[in-house]
Amino acid sequence: MFASYPIVQLMTPPSVAMKPVSPKKSLAVAAALFAMIFTSAAILMVNKRREIVALVVEKPKAKA
Repeated sequence: MFASYPIVQLMTPPSVAMKPVSPKKSLAVAAALFAMIFTSAAILMVNKRREIVALVVEKPKAKA
């Protein structure tokens, strides 16, 4: 039964941190805000792209 993993006895009891180390709330909030801003900018750019393409397609060619 213990051929692969020998029995190990701990000399000290395991310790647990009193405060959680990760993930930090400030980092999670910053990431969420960045994602919200990035997504909003992407949606706005897609809408503006349609207007710009429509203007370019309808623009008459300049005489050279």
